[in-house]
Amino acid sequence: ETMRLEGVRADAVETLGTNGVDGETLVDLEESDLDGMKIEWIGRKQVQFVAERRREGRMNEELKGAEGWDIEQVEKWMTENGMKEEGAKMKKEGVDGVVLVRLEVKDLMDELGVGVLKRRKEIISKIDGLRQDHNDRKGQRNENKNGKEEEIESPKVKDATFDENDLFCPITNDFMKDPVTAADGHSYERSAITEWFARNNVTSPVTNERLNSTALFPNHRLKAIITSYLENRN
Repeated sequence: ETMRLEGVRADAVETLGTNGVDGETLVDLEESDLDGMKIEWIGRKQVQFVAERRREGRMNEELKGAEGWDIEQVEKWMTENGMKEEGAKMKKEGVDGVVLVRLEVKDLMDELGVGVLKRRKEIISKIDGLRQDHNDRKGQRNENKNGKEEEIESPKVKDATFDENDLFCPITNDFMKDPVTAADGHSYERSAITEWFARNNVTSPVTNERLNSTALFPNHRLKAIITSYLENRN
C-alpha cells in the first residue's frame, strides 16, 4: 500500500509482491535485483526512490524542488531549457520529477533514444543542476534532538586529520574545486566525474567496480578543507 501511495506504478508493485518484497527487504534492494525482476525502467526509478525515503526515514516528508514536479512540469522545464523534443519523449514515458533527478546517461540512450553523445552530455549537464539542488536539500544540516545542527560527515575526510592525497581528484590528479561524492564513497571533481559518466562508464574510476547509481552528492566539508588548506599553504 505504501508503494502505491508513493506513486509507484502498479505493475512494479505487483512484481515486488510476487517476489515477496516487503518493507524490510525493500531497503536492501539493489539495481541488479530490480533488473532481475524485469521491472521496467520508470518503475525501477520509483522503487529506488521509495527505498531511499525509507532508509532515510522520510516516508511522510513532502516532496520539494524538482523532485515534486509532475509530468507536465518536467516537460515544461525541458522545453524552457531548449530540450523540447526530449521533453516530449519524457512526457510520453511518464517521467516526473522523482524520475528526472535520478536519470542517468544510459537512460537517455537506452530508454529515451537520445543517440548523440553531445546531446546526452548537454541534457545531463542541465539535470545535474537540478540534481545538485536536490542533493543539497538532502545534505543540508539537520536539527538533532537538542536543537543543534549537525552536518553529514564526508566519507573521505573527517575532522582535521587527512592526507593531502585526499584533496586530489582521482581522475584529474589535481585539487578539487567542486568535490562531489559518488556511490563508491570516493570524491571527485564534479566536471571530471560527470564527464566520466557521460562517456557511458558505469564503474568506479578508483575501484573499477560497477556502481549501483550515478548520483552525485556535494561534499561541502571536503570543499571547505581544500579551500582552507590552499589558503594556508599560500
